[in-house]
Amino acid sequence: MAKFNNVVIVSDMDGTFFGKGARIVPENVDAIRYFNENGGKFTFITGRNHPAVAFDPLLFTLVNAPIGFHNGAHIYDTIKNETVFETYIPTNTALEVTKYLMTLPDSIDFTLRCAFAFHKIEGKNSNDYNIISNRYNCCTVVGYDDFKNLKINKIVFSALKLEDILPVRDYIEKTYDTLECTSAGPLYIEIMPKGISKATVIPKLRKLPGYENAKIFAIGDYENDVEMLKTADYGACPENALDTAKAAATIHVCHHDKGAVADLIRIIEEKYLG
Repeated sequence: MAKFNNVVIVSDMDGTFFGKGARIVPENVDAIRYFNENGGKFTFITGRNHPAVAFDPLLFTLVNAPIGFHNGAHIYDTIKNETVFETYIPTNTALEVTKYLMTLPDSIDFTLRCAFAFHKIEGKNSNDYNIISNRYNCCTVVGYDDFKNLKINKIVFSALKLEDILPVRDYIEKTYDTLECTSAGPLYIEIMPKGISKATVIPKLRKLPGYENAKIFAIGDYENDVEMLKTADYGACPENALDTAKAAATIHVCHHDKGAVADLIRIIEEKYLG
């Protein structure tokens, strides 16, 4: 029997798998290939959507289990090329939230995120959208009438100052009982359907053939990773993780720029097999 048989690793991307500047750390690539070749299952659970991962073909070559995109709002099997699970912000709620965000100063930037597309609202300048649209060809400008055709997994808003972000997050969380917020970075807030988080992916994986009794290791560094770390059989975090992630993790590995996923695989091999 292969040494990593029945072991699954689910990894965050930014600040965990990626090194500084979103560089791909060679040690991680080599270790994941070794892990997979010896019976392991590896995948990502990320706040990114499909195009933001598929832009680099190497990433999908490392994955041999369904990926959790948009913090678990979209789960996709890259081997079968099919969606395993998807949920959305209710259409009317997404429209209301968007209209509210449009009333805010220009310092509040926001974009709408779907499984395979990025959108901004007509008449709204968005620096985030401008950056994204230079990278991917799945970006469009939409109007309010387009919402009936959109399946929005999440809405992301940001600002240059924390004091501009916090009141908006507070308003969303107090006003909409079908939504909740999480953070993917100090100045970025993600508006998600209620009850959806990266942790959502783990029980859904367990329902798939071959995963029922797997040992699941999760690794992540930020607020939107915490529930995932608590839900997995074993939670891990890199040296650079937030204190809340460190508190949720039972395994602590090296800094993300030095090969955090590779370090986790080493620890699993040395301490958790058998």
